[in-house]
Amino acid sequence: MREVAKAAKVHVTTVSLALRNSPQLPEATRQRIQALAKKLGYRTNPLVAAFVQQRRISHPTKYQGLLGFITHSTESVRTLPDNVYIVEMFRAAEAHAREVGFRLEPFEARDYGLNAARLERALHARGVRGLILPPTEDRDGEIVQLNWDHFSCVTLSTSIHRPLMDRVVTDHFGGARMAVRTAWERGYRRPGYFSLASTDERTQGRWRGGFLAEAQSLGLEKEVPVLVAEDVGMREAFRRWYLRWKPDVLISIGLTFDTCLPVLDELGVSSPEDVGLIELNLHTRRGEFSGVDPSVSAMSRIGVEMLVSKLYRNESGLSRHPQVSMHPPVWHEGRTLPARVPA
Repeated sequence: MREVAKAAKVHVTTVSLALRNSPQLPEATRQRIQALAKKLGYRTNPLVAAFVQQRRISHPTKYQGLLGFITHSTESVRTLPDNVYIVEMFRAAEAHAREVGFRLEPFEARDYGLNAARLERALHARGVRGLILPPTEDRDGEIVQLNWDHFSCVTLSTSIHRPLMDRVVTDHFGGARMAVRTAWERGYRRPGYFSLASTDERTQGRWRGGFLAEAQSLGLEKEVPVLVAEDVGMREAFRRWYLRWKPDVLISIGLTFDTCLPVLDELGVSSPEDVGLIELNLHTRRGEFSGVDPSVSAMSRIGVEMLVSKLYRNESGLSRHPQVSMHPPVWHEGRTLPARVPA
């Protein structure tokens, strides 16, 4: 970098800012220095970068900078603090960020009038170069449109696919397979998967696909068809589906269970006596429900590590080949899936 700085007739700090595409420099300056560095054959030494990163991680008390946690609330529900799943995600990421010398702060898009330019100015003013994007309720799979060239970013969700970026996600497909297999081992032979259409879209059908794959491998795929229904009318669709097919174990996530469990009460169906329950995305009912824990805390820590590594390597902008780190879920033993036959 000193050689590049000498050739460009700027300070080495300016070269450092230009090579990580910092918006603190004019775009023309960044492009000039980047082109010159490329002409001179500048390359990041991966061994040196890894060494520097390890030294930084080994001295976490030194403040490294501010990271942004970008949310986009709906008109009726504030993501933080009302969405307990994202609250858990934020707290875990915030704790690990502190351990490695960073501070994580939430930025709510609606606080800036959903104006990307205003939000970006606020991020630049606070010196934020690294962003974590949690799941979004937007059915188009987008939180906000920013100039991504100015930031290093990682998402912790499959629901964000505009734009594509590096991500850390739980293994929805594997978790659903785990649920069906566990139910089968405990004597259940008519598993039923049901989902809100919005949830199925945000997860790109991964839970549904995992359910169907494992049901087919066990010869159960024709017993009970899956139910995917629009949010409006889900209760009535669930009622008809349950009465028609009589599944012996219900597999879904918390939001859908909240919508449909009252229907079982109306029908006089008791759980787990009459029907077992498996929650595919346990995070608030770990003590009560049996099901799949997505390990949100571990996933959030991995996301912070991925983002910090990108910052240490001065990697900004969207990758041409986004990486996906898939975190395996774990089974949680609750009280809603007793064995029907000896395991």
